[in-house]
Amino acid sequence: MVAFAIKVGSSLLSIAMFTIAARVMQPVEFGRFAIWFNAVSFLAMIALCGQEILIVRSWTEYTQQNRFAHARGAITFGITVCVAAAIFLAGCLAVAASAAGWVTSPGLLVAACLFLVVQTLGWFSSNVARTIVGFLFGEGLRESWRLVVIVGASALAFLSRSVTTTTMFALGAVGVGAMIWLQAAVILRAMPRETRGRATATDAAAWIKRSLPMWAADFLDASSLYLEVILIGLVLSPIAAGGYFVAARLANVFAMIAGGMANYSATMIAPLFFGGQHPELQQSLRSVSLTAAGLVTAGLLVIALGGHFLLMMFGASYVDQHAILMVLSVGTAVAALGGPSIYVLLLTGHESLYSRVVVVGLVLRVIALVIFAPMFGAIVPAVAWTTCSIGTTIALNIVCRRLVGIDPSVLALLELAKARVAPLPAAPAAAPGEPIEP
Repeated sequence: MVAFAIKVGSSLLSIAMFTIAARVMQPVEFGRFAIWFNAVSFLAMIALCGQEILIVRSWTEYTQQNRFAHARGAITFGITVCVAAAIFLAGCLAVAASAAGWVTSPGLLVAACLFLVVQTLGWFSSNVARTIVGFLFGEGLRESWRLVVIVGASALAFLSRSVTTTTMFALGAVGVGAMIWLQAAVILRAMPRETRGRATATDAAAWIKRSLPMWAADFLDASSLYLEVILIGLVLSPIAAGGYFVAARLANVFAMIAGGMANYSATMIAPLFFGGQHPELQQSLRSVSLTAAGLVTAGLLVIALGGHFLLMMFGASYVDQHAILMVLSVGTAVAALGGPSIYVLLLTGHESLYSRVVVVGLVLRVIALVIFAPMFGAIVPAVAWTTCSIGTTIALNIVCRRLVGIDPSVLALLELAKARVAPLPAAPAAAPGEPIEP
């Protein structure tokens, strides 16, 4: 419940941040911010190169085997890869944006690139903190940087100062930087004594081999979260992208529930699975699914009954996005009920299968958006996203059950119910002359 409370709080912070942005910006400027924010977040997630998942597996594996030099080396390797990849992608973004004429000012480019780098490190440090310090600390601070943006943008609006896309990225970079500094200080103090003051050991070849499927998973997840808004902005207009972005952010409440479930489950999947405690792992996932089912049901009722009022918070011009909000909410709700199938596959040695399943849905969504969105508007990407999300969720759960022997979805609750009401086996018939037991 604490894990889900953290995710709900993070979702509310996200909605508050974008609500303030939509209120203080003109629709065109907010649409531009939505496109830039999704593009930068997309690149930051790719720049992780799978290190945020790899460190969870590596740290658990090496500390259980008392290979503390390798555990420390895995952290150094992850930081190096993330920094190098983030700087490289920031350079690519700067060149591409300048060549295409997307940059309205040099300050925007600097702020966006800086946010890309610190956001990458922030996601990695949060996973390290969650693994070494504890779930509450790592997840509790993951989205705290949004407070800096909320307070800063509100203060500027109160002082009648203009809030632009550049301003939002600058405030975001400051917030994420402060979060990284705090997490790093606590991580260094919480690291086991055996990992301190000793030389690090490196197994780069094995880490690179493990990272590649996880990087592919990061790419697919980033595409699922951020690609639609970018393409809508290119195919339709910034205003259409801004409206879709608002609906997607509200529907993202269910993705936050799924994320909380996945992040909490990731800390126990690897230890229980590799420790041979499969029944305990399945029971833990059932408990998580029960909580998720309750939250998803409540969330769908709120969206269905109060969707118009939620959209009104962003401004009257966004109320007509209600149909898109409902369609996206169905897709994200089903994905949340599907459970942490991504971590079940990634942390048990089935990384490549996850990528194969998800890439099919991604290709179909992109094709539908590019071809049909100019004809029918932004509702097409919403329908395509939801359809592919449901299909992908079903496929991933089938793979988990068949190859791992674990059902991470809410359907595991039905199996538990069947087991509880299963009839007792019939007693053998008594032999002639033998008394019948009561």
